[in-house]
Amino acid sequence: MNPAVSKLVCQIREILSGVNGIDFPLVAAEYSRLCREAVQRLEQCAAMIDRGSDYQALQLAESEPILLDLIAALSFAEAPQWIDACAAQEMPVPPKFDPKAVNALNALYTKGITANHPLYKDYRGAVM
Repeated sequence: MNPAVSKLVCQIREILSGVNGIDFPLVAAEYSRLCREAVQRLEQCAAMIDRGSDYQALQLAESEPILLDLIAALSFAEAPQWIDACAAQEMPVPPKFDPKAVNALNALYTKGITANHPLYKDYRGAVM
């Protein structure tokens, strides 16, 4: 997991457990920002998959931070409780991850590439 995201999730858990001294608004804003960016990338990947641009979708998903890893980290067990706390405090509430888009991206990873895929052709050409 990305160290910055890991630290943020730890701070959120501390806030939820009642630890004082952590800047709630700052943490809420950062979590919301990271979720928005991940949702935007996920939507771009889903659009690419819909157009049949699987390779480009994989490239975007694999750019740092790796999208599915980021989504998994941001979807920690206490995330619903955190979102409720943010809403109650009138802090930024992050958008939700589209499960259909996540499933489409997961399916793309399991599909792999075929021998006639442009990437595979490039690989064969480079080997020769």
